[in-house]
Amino acid sequence: MGVEALLGSLSRSFPIDAGNIEVLESPTEFLQCLCNGIKHAKRDVTLCALYCGMGEAEEETLWDCIQESKVNIRILFDAQRALRPVERNGPSSVDSILKRLFHSDDKSGEEGRIEMHLFHSPLLRGIIHRALPVRIREIVGVQHMKMYVFDDSVLLSGANLSETYFTNRQDRYILFKNAPELANFVLNVFNEIIKSSYQVIVPALEGGKALSAVSPQELVPQYGMKATTGFVLKRPVYDPVLQPYIFCSDLRARLERIILPKETDEHLYKVAFPHKYRIGHVGFGVDDMRECMSGDMSKVSDTLIFPTFQAGFARVRQDEVLTLGFLRYLAHYARQVDGPMAGELWIATPYMNFSASYEHAFHQIPHNIKMTILTSSMESNGFYQSKGISSNIPHAYSYLEKKLWRKMQKSSQYSNYIQNSRILREFHHENSEFHAKGMYWKPFDRQEPMVLTVGSSNYGRRSLNRDLELQAFIVTRNEGLKSSFEKEWNHLISKSRVVEWEDLMRRKGPYLSRLAGRFLRSFL
Repeated sequence: MGVEALLGSLSRSFPIDAGNIEVLESPTEFLQCLCNGIKHAKRDVTLCALYCGMGEAEEETLWDCIQESKVNIRILFDAQRALRPVERNGPSSVDSILKRLFHSDDKSGEEGRIEMHLFHSPLLRGIIHRALPVRIREIVGVQHMKMYVFDDSVLLSGANLSETYFTNRQDRYILFKNAPELANFVLNVFNEIIKSSYQVIVPALEGGKALSAVSPQELVPQYGMKATTGFVLKRPVYDPVLQPYIFCSDLRARLERIILPKETDEHLYKVAFPHKYRIGHVGFGVDDMRECMSGDMSKVSDTLIFPTFQAGFARVRQDEVLTLGFLRYLAHYARQVDGPMAGELWIATPYMNFSASYEHAFHQIPHNIKMTILTSSMESNGFYQSKGISSNIPHAYSYLEKKLWRKMQKSSQYSNYIQNSRILREFHHENSEFHAKGMYWKPFDRQEPMVLTVGSSNYGRRSLNRDLELQAFIVTRNEGLKSSFEKEWNHLISKSRVVEWEDLMRRKGPYLSRLAGRFLRSFL
């Protein structure tokens, strides 16, 4: 009876040798890991992120490695983020990449060796698609997964492929080496996603032969040949803009066949894959949790990986259901502990905008679990000092931070002991931004496993309902690996400071940011 059985009830599990898990701590290590993975790959490389950058020294280092590599490389970005101009009237990141890869003096046979795909959210369609400015369209929904695969090794992170993530934007990065089953699983999911994505084609190469097998009906007219590098986009079988409902049903059906374990409880299946699109609380009750915990998977390996996916727009809610199940497992576990403290729960998110279901689950956790929430300060928020309407975003998150902590204070004001079991910290480090996300569970009973998550989800409302997300639960009983994970958390904590309630009360953001925090939470 344990957390492994709970997670395994709705997710595939992959045993791994603890010695094959490497925890990276800094942006420079992240860039170095990417470059080493590309350089030493023997078969293929897969890169999946929200977007990428071009032009800065660190970005050029990465693209040098890609261009020098001789293996097949497949790339997936979000369509809106990758196609919008990086600067006003300037080229998009796709333009810059294609110019670099396919229009240099030495193309090195890039066409065919390098594939690029762009995922377009089915929520962005119709009048919304036509009316919203290019820069604002991303709030509707994006491809937000970050996974990097080099042969049989998988790097999971929340970091994108741009200069700030290689220099001063702190994220989390965990490398799973020599994990062929995990790599194969992740690639199978990647293959299904790119089947639902636009494919970038450069017809100018080889006298237009690249388009010989593509009919005009398969091309996306709005992007046509306007780009400076002369690329076109090939539609998937179901276009997310023209056929959004069929698109979602098809994507959901194909993901179901891959991400679920062979034997899945019928009720849990209906919760994780509801028949109707909805925003709100999911029904994963205590009885369901106890039934799932009846098995024992701890004998399989001392370290297990459970990948989870979320595509709320397509009614795929696997990550949400298992995250809620895990939080309720902690509440159940804590009530069985006789001692004064059961353990510590650490939660990190750069954008404080927890969904209502997660907030409710936090409030249900007994106070014999010490819970610390780490988020970005105003100065370490990636939108700090940005121009235009986005300059209000850090203030909106600060407003939501204060709102959540007011609820936490109300539930714990009757006891100083209880107040001390709930701690809020903000990341403060000179010239650094904060983008780390994930959960850590450290039970004080050393016989119990440590559990943590790594991936792209910010645990916010848009993560659950609008974006395409990938996360992985790591359950380990290996003492050496536990120490590595604890060291990672201490590294983040060392660059943060405790925020008192009085500090939050003194903050008065612009009125527009408070309105955004109140009425636009599902887009933040």
